[in-house]
Amino acid sequence: MRSVERAAHWERPGVRAVLGAASAALSLLLLLQVMLHWRDDLSAKWPITAPVLQASCQVLGCKVSPPRALERIVLDQSQLTRTAYPETLRFTADLHNTANHAVRLPALELLFSDSNGQTLVRKVILPEDLKPVPAAIDADGVWHVDTLLKVGSLKVASFSTELFYP
Repeated sequence: MRSVERAAHWERPGVRAVLGAASAALSLLLLLQVMLHWRDDLSAKWPITAPVLQASCQVLGCKVSPPRALERIVLDQSQLTRTAYPETLRFTADLHNTANHAVRLPALELLFSDSNGQTLVRKVILPEDLKPVPAAIDADGVWHVDTLLKVGSLKVASFSTELFYP
């Protein structure tokens, strides 16, 4: 008898309405959470969503940035040359964005080696360490990096460059 009464309770129109409203509200909250989590990718791939995402972020205290897309950034060239300044080398590189939208600037890791191939030092260059720094690498754009590096008395024979997002 109790199980029949319990089952009938869930069939009432008022209870069904409350359950439906709760389900709709929770679905909307889930959609909002997914949108905010993937806000950078959504705003880049579907620019029409950018104003909604930016307005949401103003309320929630987050920021819409260009997305990370390391697989779409190609290191076209990198070069290390001596300068007129003592114990200083010039590092230049061109990073090409092959995506059809702007991407976030990566950091660069330089490994300096001696003539025996032994690593002498590892240097990380963050985008904000370089001036002027663009907001992003534009679609099919190139970011030219040019900076002076103090190496002291290290006898640098070779180097390698890696890109990463901190």
